[in-house]
Amino acid sequence: LEDLVIEAELAGALSDGGLPFDVTLFAPTDTAFRRLVFEYLRDNGTRWWSAYKTAFRSSDKAISDTIIAVAGDKETLGKILLYHVVEGEVSASVAVTLKKAEVETLFAGNSVEVDGFRGRYVRLTDQVGRKSWVVKTDIEASNGIIHAVNRVILPFELP
Repeated sequence: LEDLVIEAELAGALSDGGLPFDVTLFAPTDTAFRRLVFEYLRDNGTRWWSAYKTAFRSSDKAISDTIIAVAGDKETLGKILLYHVVEGEVSASVAVTLKKAEVETLFAGNSVEVDGFRGRYVRLTDQVGRKSWVVKTDIEASNGIIHAVNRVILPFELP
């Protein structure tokens, strides 16, 4: 994630003091990024086993490079990353109480649906209908809070 933030030239904006407000970051795990690569390759004609090997047996650097290539340019990559950030601190105890709430992201004009599930789990639904679950909550950061998610959420279909 850090390599992608740097590549999209968002490191300054998302670091402590880069924004005039605290944020909540729904941070995809490393496995979530690998899953995105797998799904993209599979959906674009790569055989299942080849897609699997590329996504889950490649180095972290190769995965970052593939995600950058899939996004196409820094601006698109930046939009995808900003889609994982919302203004203000949304703790897990608040998130589990939300019922299909549309929450505005830092990718202007785009929201993600946050749904507290059974008062215990949090599920995100992106603009294209992909579901992601929060797998680790309330990680303290100097400028807000981080929740790890098991899938990269998307504000639009990838090319």
